[in-house]
Amino acid sequence: MRASQKTMRRWCRRLLAVRRWPTLENEKRDLLRRLSRLIDPNDLETRHLIEAGIQLSLAYQEAASSGDSSDDPGAVQPDQVEAAYQKAIAKVMAKYSFSQGLVDKPLPSPGTLLKPNQALIDYFITRKWRADRESAEPLEDERLYAIVTRKDQPPRLYDLGDPRRLIPAARETRMANLRSTRSAQERGAVTLVDLNATFTGLYAGLIAPLEPSLGGADTLFVVPDGKLFSVPFPLLQDGKGATLDDHFAVRMLTRPESLLNASVDQSLPKTGRALLAGGLDYARGPEKGAEPLPGTRKEVDAIASILRADDYSVQMLTGTAASERTLREDMEQATVAHLATHGAYRDEKEGGVGGVNALWQSQVVLSQAGDRQSMKRDDDDGRLYGMELTNWDLSGLDLLVLSACETARGQETFVGGLRGLPTAINIAGAKRSLLTLWPVDDAGTAAFMVGFYHYLAAGQTYPEALRQTRRDARDGKISGAQDSRVWAAFVMFEN
Repeated sequence: MRASQKTMRRWCRRLLAVRRWPTLENEKRDLLRRLSRLIDPNDLETRHLIEAGIQLSLAYQEAASSGDSSDDPGAVQPDQVEAAYQKAIAKVMAKYSFSQGLVDKPLPSPGTLLKPNQALIDYFITRKWRADRESAEPLEDERLYAIVTRKDQPPRLYDLGDPRRLIPAARETRMANLRSTRSAQERGAVTLVDLNATFTGLYAGLIAPLEPSLGGADTLFVVPDGKLFSVPFPLLQDGKGATLDDHFAVRMLTRPESLLNASVDQSLPKTGRALLAGGLDYARGPEKGAEPLPGTRKEVDAIASILRADDYSVQMLTGTAASERTLREDMEQATVAHLATHGAYRDEKEGGVGGVNALWQSQVVLSQAGDRQSMKRDDDDGRLYGMELTNWDLSGLDLLVLSACETARGQETFVGGLRGLPTAINIAGAKRSLLTLWPVDDAGTAAFMVGFYHYLAAGQTYPEALRQTRRDARDGKISGAQDSRVWAAFVMFEN
């Protein structure tokens, strides 16, 4: 329901404030963001230093919020954050003479960044804890709010109620496997879940109450929070059976600040370097490792042909070649990186290891991974964990595709909304990522991805290409991908 105007203004100020990480370094990170908008767009050296400072700041925030900074020798420390900040500031001061008034000018508000045909929906969950947080039900109350912003208009606040009623625990459980999926944890087929039944009512709970503020919009920027990261927003259906994807171009943002970059060119760069990995050999000595994925080799071969025809330099990693060390070196120099392999996320309720940070429970499987799960920083274990990814510099990546199962999943947190691969990729600095919400079919995924790249090479923007590929899949134009359990799994996050 709509709140009163007075309540709306009060709560909007409060919610927008707590959306920001309350540490001393946050002001410095904001300053770096302001400076990045002032420097010469072609000054790549200074821009890289600014981006490095922001990335280290985000990595430290994540480590501090999870309580893991002292236990992980590879975690970013405060002195590293400060050193990167000072280096970036020194570089800017040496090259530019910005007035103090210009430097102090606040970052633009969402209402000034949006176009008239665009709307920003920023979901936010508040929580009231019981005195005994160790009890079976530590939360006394949860409330889900949505802040809707349109161009040059004050934000509007909507109280959407208790998210536990909107998204019962049964809907939060892991989606069932399809036969021959890209899940690192499962073999064979199990019972399927009807997606329409699983997500019935979510349009009515998440979108319908906001419709008075969405008139005239054809593009929605959506910032999820907590369990909403697991919702396939384009799949949500209104009372007439039309999906949100039918009404709007839906663009998912990892955090509100991502809107600052939403107006930059959304097309595949004309030329660049692509790193493609697929058809990997997972065996390690006597350890068999994950099941082979024959569709992944066909997938990367087809994508390589598309990109080479588009004047891209393409590097392929197949068989035993996709080690973590090689992957890091090559990805940090790439424009596009596409990993077609196994992936997984497991929390404690789903068989994951108890008391372990969710970034160690989020992974993609590389060559010669075998059967072991080290959950530590190890360049030779054949597994790329989310925690390791936070230390990579992917600021040169225009697109990172993790064509594997469950790469968009993670643990609900009170800082940043989610702890998983989307978090890690955002920290590492990639501009956008294409991930999956649940286990996906091998052959269907390969066909879907090839269609996506065809549209990119034809000049469509990233959001347009993904939307059109979903439509093609729904219409039966992509073999093996017409089931919503395939096409609805793919989500692109803009960072």
